Amino acid sequence: MSIRSPKIVNLVLAVLAISLIALLFFEYSGKHGDQNKKATAPPQSAQADQPKSAAKPTKERAKTAIRQSLRPKSEPPPSQTGGTPQSALADGADAVVEDHQKASAEPGPTATHTATDKPTVPKMSQEDFLLEMEHIAGITDATERQAALRDLGKTLGTQMDVELAAQTLAALTQYDDQAAFASQVVSAMLENKNPAAAAQLIAQTGNAQLIQDTAGQIASAWGASDPQAALQWAATLPQPKLVNMAYNEIAYSWATKDLNAAYNWAAQIPDPQARGETLTRVGRALAQQDPVAAAQWAMQFEDPKIQGDILSSAVQLWALKDMAAATGFIDKLPAGATREQNINAVARLLARSDPGAAINWVTKSAAPESRNNILTEVSTVWAKQDPAAASKWVENFTDPPTRSQALSATTSQWARKDPAAAMAFVKSLPQDSAQDQAVGSVLRTWVNSDPASAISWVDGVRNTSQQNGYYEILGRQWLGLDPAQASQWINQSRMPAEVKQILLPQK
Repeated sequence: MSIRSPKIVNLVLAVLAISLIALLFFEYSGKHGDQNKKATAPPQSAQADQPKSAAKPTKERAKTAIRQSLRPKSEPPPSQTGGTPQSALADGADAVVEDHQKASAEPGPTATHTATDKPTVPKMSQEDFLLEMEHIAGITDATERQAALRDLGKTLGTQMDVELAAQTLAALTQYDDQAAFASQVVSAMLENKNPAAAAQLIAQTGNAQLIQDTAGQIASAWGASDPQAALQWAATLPQPKLVNMAYNEIAYSWATKDLNAAYNWAAQIPDPQARGETLTRVGRALAQQDPVAAAQWAMQFEDPKIQGDILSSAVQLWALKDMAAATGFIDKLPAGATREQNINAVARLLARSDPGAAINWVTKSAAPESRNNILTEVSTVWAKQDPAAASKWVENFTDPPTRSQALSATTSQWARKDPAAAMAFVKSLPQDSAQDQAVGSVLRTWVNSDPASAISWVDGVRNTSQQNGYYEILGRQWLGLDPAQASQWINQSRMPAEVKQILLPQK
C-alpha cells in the first residue's frame, strides 16, 4: 500500500487536471462563439420575441408587396441604387455644395475614439423607408400626417440622407406636408453642421416657396461657419429680395464671429439700399455683444436711417442693462428724428417697470411735436399692467386728439380684464368725441370675449340714436369673428331694419 498509494494519487490528480483544462477550453469557446454570433447577427426587430414561424414569413411578404407597389417600374432594387447623379442637382448651388462635401469627405488624421464619442446613427434602409412612406400615405388626418413627416424629416436630416429626403419631398403633393417635412430635415442638417447639404436638398426641389421659407435659416447657420461659401450660395438664389435677405442673415452671423470682416464685405455692396440694410444687421450683431460700442459706432454713419436703426437696437439693449446710462446717452444726442425715435423706444421699456419715471423723462426730454405721441405709447404699455390707473391718467391730457387716442388704447386694454368696469369708467367721462371713441373700443374688445354681455349692455342704452350706433359697432365686430352666429343674432335682434340692412345687405 505504501508503494501503490502514491501512484493512485498521481493518477487521480492527472485526471482532475485534464478535466479542468477541458472545462476551461469549452467555456472559452462557448463565450467567443456567442460573441461572434452577436457581432454578425442583424439587429433584432420589434417582433423578435414572437415565434419566428408566425412573424417572419408574414413580414417578408408585406415588405415585398409594398416595395413592388411603391417602386417605379424603372427603378432598380435598393441594393443597386446609387447616389444622386450630378445631373439631377439644382443649378447654382452645386459648386458650393460639392466643394463642401469634398472637403468633408477628405481623410484626415486617424481619430482616437473615446467613451464620449457619439454613436453613429445607422442609415435608414430603402425598404424601411418604403415601409414608412406607406404608413404615412395611409394617415388621413393632416395634423397626424405632418407630425409623422416631421419625425421622418428629423431622422433623415440627422443621418444626412439627402437622397431619401429628396425622394420624400418629390412624393409629397401638398405644400403643408412638404413644409412640415422640410423644416425638420433642414433643422437636423444644420444641427449636424452641414448647411451645404440642406441647401442642396432644397435647391433640388425647385420649389420656390420652400426655398424662400428655408433660405434665411440656412443662411444664418452657414454664415456662422463658412461665410464665403454661404455668400456664393446666396448669390444663386432665384430672387433679388431673397438674395438680399440671405446676405443680411449671413452678415449678422458672420459679424458675431468676425465683426471687421463682415463690415468690410458689407461696406462694398454696390446697391445703397441693400448696403444700408446689411450694415444695419452688422450693427445689430455688435449691439448684442456690446451695446455701448454699437451705440458709439452708429454715430459715425452719415446716413440717418442706418444710424437710427443701429442706434435703436443698441440703446434698447443698453437700457436693459443700465437704464440711467442709456437715457443719459440719448439726452446728449442732437435734436432730430433719431433722438425722438430712441426716446420713444426706451420710454416704452422704462414704462414696464416705472411708468412714472417714463412719463417724467418723456415730458422733460422729448420735443414738443412728438411728446404727446410718445406719452400715448407709454400709457399703452402702462395699461397692460394697470389699465385703470393708466386710463385715469390719460383722462387729463389737454390735447384733444392725443386724449382721444390714449383713452381708446388704455380702455381697450382695461376691457380685456374687466369690460364692465372699463365701460362704467368711460360712461362717466364727459360726453365728447373722445368718449364716443372709447365706448367703441371697449365694445369691440368686449364682444370678442363675451358677446352676450356686450349685447345686454347695448340693449339697456336708453338713447335710441346711441343704441343703434352701438348695435352697428357690435355687429361689424362680431361678423368678423363669427359670421354665422352674428348673422343669426342680427336677424333676430330688435335693432331697426335700416341697421340690419347696413350690416347684412341683401344680395
